[in-house]
Amino acid sequence: MYKWKYPEFKYPSNLLDVTDEILSSMEKENKICEDYNKSVEQEYYTLKNKICIDVSSIWGKESNIVKYIEKQKIRRPSLTQYDSIKSNVLKAREAHKQKLQDVQSKNKLIELQGKAIEYLLKKGKIINVDFSIDTVITIANEFAFNEAVEIQQKELTESKSYIDFNGSDNCEDCPGWDGSSHRCACGNRRVSWDGNDSSDFFLNPYIYGQAY
Repeated sequence: MYKWKYPEFKYPSNLLDVTDEILSSMEKENKICEDYNKSVEQEYYTLKNKICIDVSSIWGKESNIVKYIEKQKIRRPSLTQYDSIKSNVLKAREAHKQKLQDVQSKNKLIELQGKAIEYLLKKGKIINVDFSIDTVITIANEFAFNEAVEIQQKELTESKSYIDFNGSDNCEDCPGWDGSSHRCACGNRRVSWDGNDSSDFFLNPYIYGQAY
């Protein structure tokens, strides 16, 4: 009598220990078993047809016993363990990757908070008075932005000069913006200071005139 074949690999105790090579080996073994079972299934159907012929010769093709045998299905085993293992291995890898990314992000945040604290302390700010751990980065960026604006405005006022700004395309023969007025020199565009929106702006503040 023919027997079904099943993979010998077991469900891994630690999904993260399963390498691509191991998965490939499992897949090959699983396919071998599936192909073998298909051939066994075909042999069983051949045997079933032979039985129907033999029984028909005794009771006739229209007999109930022949009809009963013809209705019977050969149920080949469904080998789903490999698919389950592969799916769970990929999920475990993704979860582990996300966990590492979360740890890295947290460490970067802690490092940036430390730099922001150091920055504000040098500016004369007091912890838990002017800022807290939760707000230190925001406060540091706001302080750096305002300080950069004050410096630029002072320089422009003292030199009585203008700067170019983003969005000056609609201006004609406009010398630019003085850094303090609400409009550019020709009056066509409203302009204000803007800066990059990076979380570590205070480390390297960069501001520019932006029309709106």
